[in-house]
Parts: sequence; C-alpha cells; structure tokens
Amino acid sequence: MIEINLLETKKKTKDTNLSISYDSQVITLSFIAVIVIEIIALALFTFHINNRIETLTNKRSHLRSVEVEVKKIQLKLKEVKLMINTVKKLENNRGKATHILDEIASVMPKYGLWLTKMAKKGKVLSIAGKSFSTEAVAKYMTNIGNLKDVSKVRFDSRGLSKIKQKGTDVYQFFISVQFKD
Repeated sequence: MIEINLLETKKKTKDTNLSISYDSQVITLSFIAVIVIEIIALALFTFHINNRIETLTNKRSHLRSVEVEVKKIQLKLKEVKLMINTVKKLENNRGKATHILDEIASVMPKYGLWLTKMAKKGKVLSIAGKSFSTEAVAKYMTNIGNLKDVSKVRFDSRGLSKIKQKGTDVYQFFISVQFKD
C-alpha cells in the first residue's frame, strides 16, 4: 500500500510560492534601482552637458570680442604698413631731392647771388633769384649745366630783368633746369 502525505506537499508548495514571491520582489526592486540609477546618471550627464554648453557659449562670446579686436588691429596694421611704404618712398625720393639741392647749392657763387624760390615739377626745376650782376647769374647757370644729372639749363619765359632795390641795381632771374632721365 502506498501512502501519500498530502499535507506535507501542501507545505512545500506554500514555501515555493513564498520563494517565487520573494524572487519577484527582488527583481522588481532591482529593476526600479537600475531605473533610478539611470535617471540619476542621465540627470548628471545633462547637468554636465549644460555646464559645458554654458562654458563654450562664454568662450564663443569672448572669442567674438577678440575677433573684433583682431580686425581693428589688422586695419591699424594695414594703415601702418601704408604709412611705412609712404615714408620709404619719400625717403628714397628725398635722397634724390637732397642730392639735387646739395649740388645746386654747392655751385652757387658765394657772394652777390641769392635764391628766392624753387619748385620742382616732374623733371624740371624752376629757380627764381636775385643777383647784383649778370655775370654771377651766367656763371651760376654754367655751373648748374655742368652737373651730371642736368641735361639743360635756360631762362624761362620771365628771363632776366633789372630792378631797383633801395637805390641799388639788382637783377631778378628765373631759370628752368631740365634733369636727365
């Protein structure tokens, strides 16, 4: 004969149900914990990203102001370069003008002749002056004509004229000097 103990089996079933119920609670709590951790991680990540965005926005604003300053400096640099080039051109041309003026002054007679006006236009130098004698004017024109950079010396349309100045005879002259290429 077989004997079946039904009561004990029921007890075992109840224990199994308790164990299953306990396991599903652990799984549910674990699932909720994972979701909470993910939400916290997402919140921290969002906070970090927002801080990074704010930092980059501030840097961009700063770089825009720096860019404006750089553009101002570049414009000033262009102006300075233009000024430097102008000064260099003037300096190069000044050397020629200084040389010409030095030569014109060096061939001038020591006494009895003085210059009242000089103007240069292109390759022509116009000289106006006064002298106590026509010989001094002629000698001055000859000396200018002998300079290496001069191609022609002549009176301009106003020429040479005698004027009275405080009771003394003075000659006023207007010379045109043509330079070589």
